[in-house]
Amino acid sequence: MKNSIKKIKFRSGQDANQALMRKLSLNFIKHGRIDTTVHKAKALKGHIDRLVHKAQKGRESDKNVLLKHLADKKTVQHMIDHVGPSFKRTSGFVTIAKLGKRQGDDAEMARLSWIKDMSIKVTEAPKKKGKK
Repeated sequence: MKNSIKKIKFRSGQDANQALMRKLSLNFIKHGRIDTTVHKAKALKGHIDRLVHKAQKGRESDKNVLLKHLADKKTVQHMIDHVGPSFKRTSGFVTIAKLGKRQGDDAEMARLSWIKDMSIKVTEAPKKKGKK
């Protein structure tokens, strides 16, 4: 029996919860911050901390775990090349700032962000002009 394990669950079921965490994680890593409800932000913080800890080690087995949780090779490579080496600590890579209540449904909102700037710098390749 595993005691003292804190896991935040949602009502949607296991598959939907995994898909939600994957989507939130990908958007957070790509943009460097995300605005969501406090409940989802608390669940995402622990998830991101575990992923960054795996990215710090950078072994092949850790890459496979990251690929399992993120399902995007470009994001996994960014985590291993940039995010993992930039942190010299073991936890606390993400901060949560409460934003107040959302106007539509009165849900408590929070902003999740890195303690450093880690957003992916997306550069578009120049378009080639062809002959017509």
